[in-house]
Amino acid sequence: MDFNRRVFADNLRTLRTVNGMTQEQLAEKAGVSMYTINSYEREIRMPTIQTVKRIADVFGMSIDRLVSSEIHAVVNA
Repeated sequence: MDFNRRVFADNLRTLRTVNGMTQEQLAEKAGVSMYTINSYEREIRMPTIQTVKRIADVFGMSIDRLVSSEIHAVVNA
């Protein structure tokens, strides 16, 4: 799995907004702080693999799909 901070940030923001979630709502579901979600979306921090897994679970997808550069095709399908 290739992890790209920008791709993850873009995917996180896209999935969150498409699913009608605020950063606070996603943070609560993923078990992290709103600051943490904000810092991922702004590419300030890198998540742990455990956090990536929890976020992927929130959206009902695999880690590979969450960090894929092709997420826009998935979201818009």
